[in-house]
Amino acid sequence: MKRLFLLLSIANVVVLVWLLASPAGERRPPLPPLPAGARLLVLAPDGPSTPATPPQPEEETAVPVGEPLAVSSPRSAVGESPPVVSPPLMEEGAARGGGESGEGGEQVAEAAAPPLCLEVGPLARAEGERLLSDLAGRGVEFRTREVEIEEPRYWVFVPPASDLKAAFALSERLREAGLRDLQVIPGGPKRNAISLGLYRNAAIARERRERIRALGFDVSLEETSQKVSRLLLETPVPAGVAGAAEVWVEGLGLPEGPEWRVAPCTPPP
Repeated sequence: MKRLFLLLSIANVVVLVWLLASPAGERRPPLPPLPAGARLLVLAPDGPSTPATPPQPEEETAVPVGEPLAVSSPRSAVGESPPVVSPPLMEEGAARGGGESGEGGEQVAEAAAPPLCLEVGPLARAEGERLLSDLAGRGVEFRTREVEIEEPRYWVFVPPASDLKAAFALSERLREAGLRDLQVIPGGPKRNAISLGLYRNAAIARERRERIRALGFDVSLEETSQKVSRLLLETPVPAGVAGAAEVWVEGLGLPEGPEWRVAPCTPPP
C-alpha cells in the first residue's frame, strides 16, 4: 500500500513539472481559420444589458385590388417565369357585408300558407244532408266530416219526491191532467224526480214550464248540456278569392242560419 501511494505521488510531481516547463502558447491548440464571409460571435460581458434595437419591418409592396398575385414556384429558380394566380372572386353581397343577404342581414323564407277551406256547420244530420244535396245541384262539391260537440239543453222537471212511491203517484196525477211526455227518474242526483222534457230551445222550455205550473204543479227548469254528433260540410276555397271569401260565400247562395267560417283545411282521415 505504501508503495502504491509513493508511485502516485511521484507521478503527480512529474505531471506538474511538465506543465510548468511547457511554453504558454503551446498549451491550447490554435483555432481553425473562419470561412470567408463568416462573422465572429463575441459574447457580451456580464452586466446590465443594453436594449436591443427592434427589427425594422421590411417594406411591403402594395398590390392593387384585382391585380394578379405572383407566386414563386420551384421552377422559377432555373429561369422560368413564375406562374400567375388570380385572387378568388367574391360575390358582391359577400364583399360588402360579409355574406349579408337583404336589409336585415338575414332573409327568412316565408313558409307556404296552408290551403283554405269553407266550413259550414255543425249541422244536424238531416239538415246537413239536405244542404249537401242542394249545394251539389249548384255545382259545388262538399265533403262531410262528423264531429262530436256539446250543445246546451233545457230540462223541465218536477223536483224529487220523498220516495219512489210518491213519485209514481204524482206522475199519475200529471197524466190525469193531460200530460203524456213524462218519466220518473229512478236514480242519480235527481232520484224520484219526474222529467217533463229536454229542449234545445230555451223559450220553448220556459213555455212548457209555465203551462204545467198553471195546472197547479211545482215545476223547475235547469240548463244543462248534451254531447251530440254533428256534420261539418267542407270545400276548398279557390286561391284567387282567399282575400274576399265573404263575397265568394254569398255567391254560393248558402241559406240563412248555418254557421260558416274560412279556416285551414283539415287533412282527410
